[in-house]
Amino acid sequence: MKKITLFLFSMVAFISNAQLSNGDFTSDASGWSVQNASTISFAGSEGQPAGSLFVEAASSTTSGAKANSFSVTNAGDYIIKFDVKGVDGNKVQAQIWQSGPGTTTGLTYTLSGTEWQQVSTTMKGVLNSTNVSLRIISKTVDADFYIDNVTFEEATTEDAYVSNGDFENGLTDWSQNTTTDSSIGTVTGNGGGTGAALTFSQDQTAVTYFDNAVYDFGKDISTDNIEITFDAKSTNAAVEYQAVFKLLDDEDNNLGSLSSGTTTVAADGGWHSVSFNKPNTIIPFSKIQVRIKIKSGAVTNDVVAIDNVTSNFSYETLSLSDGQRQDLKVEVYPNPVNDVLYISKDIALVELYNVLGQKIKSYSNANSIDTSNLRSGSYIVKLISEDGLSASKRIFKQ
Repeated sequence: MKKITLFLFSMVAFISNAQLSNGDFTSDASGWSVQNASTISFAGSEGQPAGSLFVEAASSTTSGAKANSFSVTNAGDYIIKFDVKGVDGNKVQAQIWQSGPGTTTGLTYTLSGTEWQQVSTTMKGVLNSTNVSLRIISKTVDADFYIDNVTFEEATTEDAYVSNGDFENGLTDWSQNTTTDSSIGTVTGNGGGTGAALTFSQDQTAVTYFDNAVYDFGKDISTDNIEITFDAKSTNAAVEYQAVFKLLDDEDNNLGSLSSGTTTVAADGGWHSVSFNKPNTIIPFSKIQVRIKIKSGAVTNDVVAIDNVTSNFSYETLSLSDGQRQDLKVEVYPNPVNDVLYISKDIALVELYNVLGQKIKSYSNANSIDTSNLRSGSYIVKLISEDGLSASKRIFKQ
């Protein structure tokens, strides 16, 4: 299995790779314009922490706001993050447009509640030969929403942790967690080759999993979302599929599992593509096990199959947004720290990074952060004031 390693030449090496203008809307809406007949305006009383962009979408699912076009230094994968506030159940989506490839769409995000919430999505294969047009649109017609703290950061993508996902080596690196109701074997895969299948000898009484081998990244990983895609085929349309990501630390302690929603596929004799995206609330982690869960619905003689399992996630490298000057006068203490790290003044945005440059967590309007759940070692604390001044501090967690 291939491991992807990110090298930083300096623990505080800030890289300005993208030139997104005015993503924090501190004082106005400059650098942004309407997208497909929307109306936009600066909202000084709303924001994280102060100021935001108010978007009134039109009767279209491509209506929203777009930033002035900008360039990137390096081609590759990038993460778009933004805060959003709107009506519970409404949907928003981030997109980019470039001459040549055209529009690249991110995941559609459904608002949960009416408070501020963060959206994160990865744009793959961004070119550095043509400018980027970033758009945040409503996927709900005639919807109003606020956006704030829009960033576009270069990312590292991990996508090699599913072993033998196409089953061309049979069931190598795959197993079944229980044989109470079924047994694992192989079937003809999607388009030929081999797939994996569970054949049920009785009605399903317990959940069962296709378990992939545990993958060791050899380092701590922090990511906002994990994506998975696989082909599914079932003789019973009531069978429920679910993706589960089991996360472990470097000593094999189970940190918890992330479970996607569930889906079914038509029992029409054909293969169907299934995709899930799961926000990650467990950070950091060092190892992952991908599991395809057959949650319920199978009965005697059912055959439930999977093939072409792929999964990926991305994380930001440590970077400093354009326009932020490293001259904020602020102190953090105690250092080394055991639990609470105090900040000498209230800070609009505090970001915590590990030494690999991966963002672990961010805090708004903070004068302290809780480090009790962090492992021992060095970290970088990046502090940004309301007026764009910044400072970076190296701390050691005992």
